[in-house]
Order: sequence, then C-alpha cells, then structure tokens
Amino acid sequence: MTDADDPKAARTAEALGDVVLQPLAGDAALTVHLLEARRHAPRNMTGELNRSVGVVAVGRCWLMGKADELKVPALGVATEEACLAGDEGFGHLTLLFLREEFSRCAYDLTRKWVLRVASARSSASARGVRGVRRGSLALTVVRRVGMGDHMNACPSPARHAMKRSAKLVKVPEMTHTQKVKAQARKILNGHVLSVVLLHRPPYVSLVTDGRRVVTASGILIEVLDSMAEIYNFTYTLKLPDDDQWGSLKKDGSWTGMVGEVYRREQEMALGPTSITEEREKAIDFTVPFDYEPWDILIPQSIQKIDFTAYLFPFSSVVWAAILASVVIVGVVMFLMVDFIRKQRLSEELPRQYSLPHFVFNCLGCLVNQANKQPQPGASRIMSGFWWVFSVIFIASYSSKLISSLTVRFTVPPVKSLRDMVESKKLLWTYLANSAMEEIFRNSAPDTTFGMVGQLHKDRPGLLVGSFDEGVEAVRTQKFAYLEDNSWLEFAVADEEALYGECRMTVVRDHFFSTRFGIILQSGSPYRDVFTIHILEVIQSGLMAVWKKKYWPVSRCIGSSTKAPLRPLNILDLAGTFVLLVAGAVVSVLTLFLEILVARAKREGWGSE
Repeated sequence: MTDADDPKAARTAEALGDVVLQPLAGDAALTVHLLEARRHAPRNMTGELNRSVGVVAVGRCWLMGKADELKVPALGVATEEACLAGDEGFGHLTLLFLREEFSRCAYDLTRKWVLRVASARSSASARGVRGVRRGSLALTVVRRVGMGDHMNACPSPARHAMKRSAKLVKVPEMTHTQKVKAQARKILNGHVLSVVLLHRPPYVSLVTDGRRVVTASGILIEVLDSMAEIYNFTYTLKLPDDDQWGSLKKDGSWTGMVGEVYRREQEMALGPTSITEEREKAIDFTVPFDYEPWDILIPQSIQKIDFTAYLFPFSSVVWAAILASVVIVGVVMFLMVDFIRKQRLSEELPRQYSLPHFVFNCLGCLVNQANKQPQPGASRIMSGFWWVFSVIFIASYSSKLISSLTVRFTVPPVKSLRDMVESKKLLWTYLANSAMEEIFRNSAPDTTFGMVGQLHKDRPGLLVGSFDEGVEAVRTQKFAYLEDNSWLEFAVADEEALYGECRMTVVRDHFFSTRFGIILQSGSPYRDVFTIHILEVIQSGLMAVWKKKYWPVSRCIGSSTKAPLRPLNILDLAGTFVLLVAGAVVSVLTLFLEILVARAKREGWGSE
C-alpha cells in the first residue's frame, strides 16, 4: 500500500517491489497487490487489507497511522522523519524510516519480515531492536523492527564506510517525464477541460446542430481522448464565436480561437493551427504534431483537342523511316521481279506491274496485312519478311494509340505558384484572417510571396471567409485556391464522390511548409505533459495509424493512382475524322483532274 500523493513513496514502493516483493512472490508462493491510498480514501479499504496475510505501507505519517489500525501484521516504511517523534503511538506497527536511500541491510530486514509473516510467525511485536541512533550520519534509520527473539540492526554507514558489505542501494529518482506526468495527474484528475475547435478534416471532423457540437472525430480527437483516458479528465467542445482561426488586429486584439484562449475564455484550441511568430507571443503551442505543405487547388486541367493524335504513337523519325521503308521495299521487289522476268529464271512469271503498283502493294500489306499479287520465289521471301515487319508495326501502333487516346491530353492552367503569379491565367485567393494571409501580407514586395499578397492588398475583397467559399471559387474556373494540402485533397475527394469524376486538381508545388500545434494558454500547466504525450503518440506509430484511418482516399489524388478506362469520344478521334475528310477532298480533286486529262486526250485524238 503506497501513498498516492507522495512521489518519494512511489519511488520507494517501486524499489521494494522490484528488489523484495516480486522475487519473493515466486519463492514463497505469495500474491503481491499494489494499492494506492489517499488521505481521504473510503473506509472499505481497511476491510480489503485485513483480508490479506500482511501489509507493507509506504508513505507519510498519516498512512503509518492507518496501517497501525490494521488487524494483520503491517510493516511501515515512513518517508517523514516526524513519524519517529510519534513512534510510541505505533504499538502494532513495525516501522522503518527512509531518508534518501534504502540500504542493503534494510532490504534484508524487509525480506525477513515478509518471510516470517508468510510462514505464520508474526513479527508485529512492539519489542524490537533500536536501530542507528537519531543523531548519527546514517542515511537509513531502522527505528523498530519486530523480529521475535531475533535481534538485528543496520550499522551506521559513518562507522563502517570502509566495509564493502555496507553497500547502499539507491532508490531510483523520478525522471523529468515522470515528474511532469505525476504533476499533471494531480492537476487534471477529475478536471473538465474547456476546448474550442473548428471543423477541419482530417484532424477535426464535426457534426453540429446550429452552434452546438453534436459529435467530433478525427486525428486530434483521438489524441485528446487518449490523453483524457490517461489523466482522468473530461472536456467540453464549442465553436469559436466568430468562426475564425485567429489573427492579430491593428488594435492589438486577437480574433478567433487564438483570441478566446488568449483572453483565457478557453483552456485549449484544438485544430491544425499554424505556428507563427505573432501567435507564439500571445499563447503557448505544444510541440508540432504534424508538418504539412501548402499547395494550389485549380479547376481540372483544360482538355486539348489534338488533330494529330493518331500520329502520337510514333515519333516523326519513326514515321519517316516507315514511309521510306515502304518505298524502298517496293522498289527492291519491282527490280527483283523485273530481273527474274527478263532472265526467265522462273516458270511462274506474273504479268508485268509498274513500280507504283509494287509500292502501293507494300503499303497495302502494312495496312491490311494482305498481298494478292502473284510473286516468284525470291520476291515471296522478301514479302514474308515485310509482313513480319508489318505485324510488329501494327501491334505497336495499336497498343500505343489506344493507351494514348484513353488518357486525355491536358494542359494545367498553372504549374507552380510562381507560374501562377507571372502568367496570371487565374486569379488566386486564400483564407482571410489566417496564417497564410499573415505570411503573404508581411513578405517583401519583390518576392513571390510578396506578389501573391499584393493582389489582395489592392483588392482585399478577393479573399474568402471560409474553406467552402474557396472551393466554390475554384468551381467557377476563375480562381486558384491556396490552402493546406490535406484540406485540398478532401475537396478533390468530395468532388469526385459527388460527380463521379475529377473536376478539380491539386498542383503539388509545396511552396511552403507549416507546423501544426495545439493552442494552450500562456504559461499553461498542461503544456509540458501534452507535448510529451504528442511525442509518445508520434514515436509509437499511433499518429501514422490515425492518419491512415482519417486521410482522404481518391483516384483523383496522387500521380501514382491509375485512372479508370473510359470509352473514346469524338474529341479523341477528331484527327482521324479530319484525315478521312482530307482524303475525300483529295480523291474528289483527283477525280476532277482525271476527267480533265481524259477530255484533253479525246480532243487531241479528235483533231488528228
């Protein structure tokens, strides 16, 4: 049994458990239970303790008095020297007093006491052996040890400093983290923490009824719930009165969640709040729980109609090589057949064809993979290799053409923040009274950030008051919206879920990276313990698990995701239709030319 409100008792109890009680639990078939007692604990603890074989009480004098009232053997390890002054009042209790360290001798006495109690040889006698006198230099004082007829005492370290047998076992000191956590448990136990927050997925997702928060979820709610479970506190949630994150006004006052914490109206502001220099002067932040880049949300890239899309599968050099191959192979075959005919090397002599006929025949093989023209043996071999070449060419062309046409040719309006500022193809906007506005407003005019902010210095009405307004500005295809990456990815995922297609896209320029922290009052006693808890959550991997749970998933997000197959539309085949129309026009012109040539010949024959 340990004094829950005494840090020294907690260290001592831990040392006793590790060195004495836990080892004896196996040797003496004991079951060890650790109980924490408080000064105003319920009375039913006495009944629970009286059902045990024996009790080791570690703590201050009030706990020694409680232990002395028990009906079972009790060993008291006092952490206050004042207990010695009233030791005559502890007639039933075996008493040890601890100053700074617990000696090996005292551990041995505790072990013997436990073994005697376990073997039914009670050691609760008021008789005992006086330990080291009060005025000695000993760090450990054994005030009374009831061991029956057995007499023992711990020698003074001052008199036996040279004896190696008098080694001291130092009680471990609490680390800084343990001290912070112990102090936080005292402050937060049963406390109701007032929290102000805004809807900001995936960190905070709210369901509200008017101004009342009905349910809350998200990464930071998971963090808050885990802290509440460990430190035994509850919390209330509310929306900021002005629905803003918080910015510094010209009169020196703060708006939004920052202002409510700064004025000590709320103890905490929960959300992915950017840590800035101005804010840190007014309130305290925990350690950053996440780092997130700023990106650009723009309308879906403009579709480009390419009338030469059917030429895309091959480069211009390849097309030139193929056309040259058609001509060269046609000429070679013509010369080969003509030579065979003149030398009468084959009995199967085809009728004589012109050179253009052979060239167009090679082109026909390339297109429909057929050749109806009779051939002698040598030219058949040449034709066979040409057919193999044609099959490979057609397969390569078809596969590349299909893959290229099922992916639209798009041109993003802007490719980066600097490109957006310099080209001015789109106007841009971002959230008013935010950290982003603060950074752009205070940047030098000749920098990219300064040029971004200059637009809104000249036209302040372009800024939006909420995230929904920013997304709506993008839907009109007139604006680009600057925001945290996760916020923009949620907008893209929601748009896809609503319309079934990617109507907006994120330009991953990562032009700035911001730190997110939880806001606390200046000088808040919770800052250190919340910081420690956030670090533990990150190092344990819980933060990664929660991010995976709440982060948006969409095929429109990320360059590595595959777009689903879609049917080809008229725009994809526009170049092919143009080519067909062009062929029809050329054929009609050729027909007129042939008619003119035929009339000219008839007129010439008539005159003769």
